[in-house]
Amino acid sequence: MLVSSAGLLTASFVHLTQRDPGFQPERLLTFNVSLPTSDYPRSRQLEFHERLLKELGRLPGAMSAALAMPLPLTGVSMTVAFNLEQRPEAPSARPSSNMAIVSPAFFQTAGIPLLQGRGFAESDNSESPPVLIINRAFADRFFPGENAVGKRIEPGATSDAHGTRMREVVGVVGNAVVGYFRF
Repeated sequence: MLVSSAGLLTASFVHLTQRDPGFQPERLLTFNVSLPTSDYPRSRQLEFHERLLKELGRLPGAMSAALAMPLPLTGVSMTVAFNLEQRPEAPSARPSSNMAIVSPAFFQTAGIPLLQGRGFAESDNSESPPVLIINRAFADRFFPGENAVGKRIEPGATSDAHGTRMREVVGVVGNAVVGYFRF
C-alpha cells in the first residue's frame, strides 16, 4: 500500500511539473502579505499595496511587479457565480468560475499572453466603468465562435455601493485563471 501510494504521488508530481501552468514561473518571486484589518482599513490597505508595488519595482533586477489574489498554484481559489448579459439565469442556475484580483502589470509580470483586446490600465478604477479580463477557455466556453471583447458579465462577487454591476470584457488572455478583476 505504501509503495503504490508513493508511486501515485510521484506520478502526480511528474505530471504537474510537465503541465503548462499558463504563465512563466521562471524568475518570478511570489509571497503573501497579510495586513491586520484592525490597523489597516480598506483605504490604508490600498495605499500600502500601491507603495509596496512601487518599492518592489525599484529593486535591482526587477523588471516589473504586480499583485494577485489568490496567487497561482497555491491551491487557493476564489469562485464566483455570474450572469451573462445576453443569457441571464436565475440565481440558482448561474454558472460559476474561478477568478483572481490583479494589478495592471500582472499579465506582463507573470508572462501570461494577451490574446485579444487590452490589459488593465491605471485608469480602470472605481470611478471608471467596471471591466473584466477573461481567459481563452472561458471565452471558448461562453462565447464560442464570437469575439468576447465587448461582452458584458455580471459577477456576483463584485458588489459595491451601487450593488452588482455589469462589467465589460476588455481582454482575453492565455489560460491560467479564468476571470480577472483589477486590484
